[in-house]
Amino acid sequence: MKCRRSAVRLNLPLGGWPYPARGAERGGMIDQGRIAELRAELGDEDFAEIAALFVLEVEALIEGLAATPPGAELADALHRVRGSALNCGMAALAESCLAAETAQRRAPTPFCPIALHTLFRESVEALPELG
Repeated sequence: MKCRRSAVRLNLPLGGWPYPARGAERGGMIDQGRIAELRAELGDEDFAEIAALFVLEVEALIEGLAATPPGAELADALHRVRGSALNCGMAALAESCLAAETAQRRAPTPFCPIALHTLFRESVEALPELG
């Protein structure tokens, strides 16, 4: 993943957001309560399949963030990533997306998604079915 040299790198909080996702300990990477809900609703096999599709789709979204113009369009893209992350129990990723989304709505700046992508990969590795 390349970012333009002029892009501002956003230091995303890891557990620093004051509102943890439902069921996640403050600063927790994965919302285990959400994972349990998904497994109960879908079964282990379907959960693993849907989670794998999620990984492919969200990775593509995150990679596209570098080319997204700053401001409302980028904030909307970050919002989509956040919603997907919450749906799949990736609490820290959702918190970081919220921080970046809020920052883009307040003061649009070029965005380099490297830190967000790193957090995404760490979240994927934290789920045994995906890592």
